[in-house]
Amino acid sequence: MTNIISVIIPIYNTPVNLFEKCIDSLISQQYENLEIILVDDGSSSGIEQICDKYADKYPNITTSALKTKANWTSLFIWTMIFMIFIILNSVVCIDTTTNLIYRLLIFLSIYLCVLYTELRNINFETIICHIIVFFAFTSAIIYLCVYILKVPIPHSFFYLGKNGLRYFSYGGIYYDQGYSNIQFGMNLNRMTGPFWEPGVYQIFLNYALYRYVVIEKSNKFVIALLLFDIFFTMSASGWLCAIVIIVIGIAKSPKFTNKSKIFIFIFLSLFGGIATKFVLFSKFSETFSNKSSAYIRMNDFLLGLKIFIENPILGIGFNNTEPFMMRNTYNDTGILGSSNGFMTIAYTTGIVGMVFVLLPFIYNIIKRKKERYKSVLYFIMIVFFNFSEPVYYFPFMMYILVKEYRKAFKNSTLSI
Repeated sequence: MTNIISVIIPIYNTPVNLFEKCIDSLISQQYENLEIILVDDGSSSGIEQICDKYADKYPNITTSALKTKANWTSLFIWTMIFMIFIILNSVVCIDTTTNLIYRLLIFLSIYLCVLYTELRNINFETIICHIIVFFAFTSAIIYLCVYILKVPIPHSFFYLGKNGLRYFSYGGIYYDQGYSNIQFGMNLNRMTGPFWEPGVYQIFLNYALYRYVVIEKSNKFVIALLLFDIFFTMSASGWLCAIVIIVIGIAKSPKFTNKSKIFIFIFLSLFGGIATKFVLFSKFSETFSNKSSAYIRMNDFLLGLKIFIENPILGIGFNNTEPFMMRNTYNDTGILGSSNGFMTIAYTTGIVGMVFVLLPFIYNIIKRKKERYKSVLYFIMIVFFNFSEPVYYFPFMMYILVKEYRKAFKNSTLSI
C-alpha cells in the first residue's frame, strides 16, 4: 500500500493568484495518495471561499479555517477616542459638535460592519469593486450611445445646488451636468457615472483599478473598461492617479510578462505625452485664469494652509466652513468649504486630526515586510483622492480608514 503524503498549507491573506498557482501545481502531481490540507488563519481577503471551492471539487483537499474573533475592546477604545475628540472640538467650536457626534455614529456603524465581515470572512472590498465595475459598464454604454454615437436615450433632468445646476438623469444610474470640455481638439462631455462630479467618479474607478491591477486576479477587460471611464472623466488628477497605479503596479506585479510590461509602458508614455500637451499644460495655464477649476483649487489650498497655520493644534472645528467661506473672495459657485480634502482636515481639526487620519497608513507602510510597494501605492492613491476632492467625510473613505486601523492593530503587538 502506498503511503499517504499530507501537504499542509498555512494561509493568511495570501494573494489569490499565488495561492491558486500553488494549489494547481499540487493537483497536477502524479502521486495519487496525496492529501492537501488548507489552513486559513483567519484571513480577511475572502480566500476562505476559494479554499472551499477547491475542497468541493477535489476529494483529497480539506480545509480548516480559523475564524477571526471580533474583539469588542477595540470598539470601546474607539468610542472613547472619539468622545475625547468631541470634547476638544467643543472647546474650539461648539456649533459643530452635533455634526461630529453624527460622524461618530457613522464611524462606529462602519466599524461594526468591518468586525462582522472579518468574523464571517467576507471580502467586502471585492463586492465594492464588482459594484463599481457594474456602474463603469453601464456608464460606458450610456456615454457611447449618447455622446459618441448620438443615439437618443430617454432621460429626465433636475436642478441641484445654490445656482441651480441642471443634471440629466438616465434611469438613476448615470447623471450628467451637460457641460463639455475641449480636449484633443474635440468637444467632449465629461463622464460623471452615478455621481454629481467627474472628480468623484474617478476616485471610485481608480480604487477598483488599484484592486484589479495590484490585489485581485487581473481581468484585462475590466482594467480596460475602468481606464476607458477614467479617461472620459477628463480629470487630470484621475489620469495621474491611474498612470501611477498602472506603472508601479505592473512594474512590481509578477502577473504580467516582460513583453506585456514593455507594450503597456510604451502606450502609457505616448498617452502621458499627449495628456501633458493637451490637458496638464492647459490646467497649468488655467491656474492664472480667474474662475477656472485649477485657479479655485490652488486658492483653496493656499487659504486652507493659511487658516491651518493660524490654528495648528485643533483647527477651527470639525466641518466648520464659515470662517473659510468668509475669507473666500475668489469662488462664487456656492460650494461650501475647500475643494482639497486633506487641507480641509488640517484647518478644521488641526494636527490632532491629521495624525488620526494619516497614522495607520504610515504605520502599515513601516511594518510591512513583503511587497511594501502595495501599501505605498495605496497611500499615494488615497492622497490623490483627498487632494482632488473633499471626500474625507464620505462613508467610503471612513471605511478605508477603519480597515487601515484594523490592519495596523493586527500588525502591532496590541490584540485589538
